[in-house]
Amino acid sequence: MKTLAGQGSNSRSLSLKTKILVTLIVIIIVSAWTLLSNIDVMDFDVNFENTNSFINGQNDTAPSVDLGPLEPAVSLLDRDTKYLTFLPFAGFTNQFISIEPAALIAKKLNRTLILPPIMSSYHDHDNTHQRWASLFNIPRFTHLTGIPVLAWDQVRPLTPAQRKVGRDQAVYGTYLDLSIQTEEWARVAENLTCEIIVNYGTPGNPINHSGMNFLWHFLFRPIPKQPPMKNEGENGLYVLDDIVTAYADNQDQLLVLSNAYKVRDDAHGSRLWDEIGSNLHFVPELMEYATLRVNEESRGDWGIEALVDDDPEEKPRSPEDEDIEPIIPPNMNPNATESGVTLDLSLSNMTAPLTRTPYIAIHLRRGDIWEKCKGKDMTRCLIPFDTYVDAVARARTNAAARGLHSRLPVIVTTDTTSEDDLRTIEQLGWHRMDHAKYGTAKLWGPFGEAMVDAAVLAHADEFVGSPMSTMTRIAARRQKSWYNRGMIYPGAPKKKGMRKRYLVSSESEWEANADAVSIVY
Repeated sequence: MKTLAGQGSNSRSLSLKTKILVTLIVIIIVSAWTLLSNIDVMDFDVNFENTNSFINGQNDTAPSVDLGPLEPAVSLLDRDTKYLTFLPFAGFTNQFISIEPAALIAKKLNRTLILPPIMSSYHDHDNTHQRWASLFNIPRFTHLTGIPVLAWDQVRPLTPAQRKVGRDQAVYGTYLDLSIQTEEWARVAENLTCEIIVNYGTPGNPINHSGMNFLWHFLFRPIPKQPPMKNEGENGLYVLDDIVTAYADNQDQLLVLSNAYKVRDDAHGSRLWDEIGSNLHFVPELMEYATLRVNEESRGDWGIEALVDDDPEEKPRSPEDEDIEPIIPPNMNPNATESGVTLDLSLSNMTAPLTRTPYIAIHLRRGDIWEKCKGKDMTRCLIPFDTYVDAVARARTNAAARGLHSRLPVIVTTDTTSEDDLRTIEQLGWHRMDHAKYGTAKLWGPFGEAMVDAAVLAHADEFVGSPMSTMTRIAARRQKSWYNRGMIYPGAPKKKGMRKRYLVSSESEWEANADAVSIVY
């Protein structure tokens, strides 16, 4: 049979291209399956070095090691004790804020608070968690508030096989579909009744991603339950006093709130912060570490006058705080897996500082903060550098009025990855907290970097914040409660007489006054 010139070669070329395409598709499918099958090696981390080194340091298991039999997890609850817990919400600062209403509700209901760990969220994508007690002085909190506190990894210790199944499930649920359950996870997961608070857990308002990560990691299948009473209005049960009333006679051993972050306590002003948040102090070693890093960063600056390091946050506040023992019932596991970080001074050659450098701290928030300004003036969220420069000048004036006459170095905590931002910080002679350089995560765990930044902001002699950031809000409150200092907002008041001197108490109030507030006392 005759063919046109070149027809046979084109046909063979198409056949070859088809074979190559099919081969590539097969390779991609096999590679994807291998990735999912071995996801525990990476924990789906963006920051492999920091997070995996921490997990391995907590005796996590490499895939080549026999994980042992997979059995259902067991919660070691004391039958004579009533407990309250809550599902984490959003990023780590919002998770911290969630502790405030949950702890106060637990206190009023005479229940032991079980703290969920700090959970990975869409902010970090690390698929890990860390106990709060590795960064915060929980025994001291109990001593100050009278609220007994446990951690879920004490109450529900997991085997290596269970941890792997929980993390695999978190990957499938996060990156494929919330409704997908792996065969292994479905076999060992335990139903957990969750009281619907602020409508979280209803079909139109699912449990937040951080809350789902907690449930997946600890092998819990949420069973949402309508509360015994409901406020009039679309938000359901959301006022703290109403929640206490609704569950005053509840006899369930474990009460699980589907959300605590959005619980309102407006009628009582700053009660949540005064009674709970202000008593959540960092462990003294974290504050010492922050001081050492600031001293190190500012060592080359001229005109610095070091002060005696007499920060009370680096020391117990009173002799009776010296050796507070955590409250752990006999059947609990104090050495449960992933229980946080035990500070190893040999990792950093760290010794308690005798002096400290007074400094100005800036919280330069970038990342996804712009989402809060959709449809608004974007400079309220992404503050221009010249505005920060003006705020630093005002900070120097304030510092001089308080007797700090040396030229204070500027320490910047930031989540920016912009080369332009980093270059500008350097050109201004400011110092960025560079945790990759310090190896902070290896010492303090996957959430240690953010907490060290929080300590730097809280301890600053002058603090310039980012008005739309919850991390700034909490830092400002620590400044006021712990040191009786105020905070400077970047940007001058837009109208005469608009300067307000108070700490805002809610997100809506914060947004409404972000333009007007200049300095907080």
